[in-house]
Amino acid sequence: MKLADRAFGVLLILSICGHTVGTILWRPFMSGLFVWPLGASIAAALTGVLNVVRAGRPSDRTIAVPAAWNSNRTINGATA
Repeated sequence: MKLADRAFGVLLILSICGHTVGTILWRPFMSGLFVWPLGASIAAALTGVLNVVRAGRPSDRTIAVPAAWNSNRTINGATA
């Protein structure tokens, strides 16, 4: 399970890298369609990093609770 947690965390980080590159290449600079996707990229990247850290420390509830909360919000597409 630890390997799967890390793999999905790394996969999330890699997909966010592609999302960020696509935003930079195909959106008008500093428009509303540019800023919002970059904000989502930052939030999802932090969630991915938190999940990778959590995979290395499975008994640490201080990391587990925010990781679960952020993952739920990333999956559901909730804002603010």
